[in-house]
Amino acid sequence: MPQCSKKNYSRPILNNPTILLSQLWCNTSYTNGFVENKAEANKIITITKQSQVIALDTSLALLAANKASQYQLSVADALIYATAQFKGAELLTSDNHFSNLPGVCYFSKEAK
Repeated sequence: MPQCSKKNYSRPILNNPTILLSQLWCNTSYTNGFVENKAEANKIITITKQSQVIALDTSLALLAANKASQYQLSVADALIYATAQFKGAELLTSDNHFSNLPGVCYFSKEAK
């Protein structure tokens, strides 16, 4: 498992690609068009409002395409990973798609 850097993550700088905001909202709040967990969805919105949203441009799209091919990632996952790489940031995640990629600090969902 990759080692996380020794950075202090009590107040991390949040960089979110635009696709992540949509993905978080859809995965958290909607099933068949109905809000399932409004409180959880509102927490996600509050957190993402504190982040810097990184718009998709040609350079980022090409980097994501390269990462998708290199690591067999979905388009959405490749955009998330490429955004961290593009910003020179460590990707903090509990999504196991990223668990063994360089520059990723993976936190298991089972670990408490």
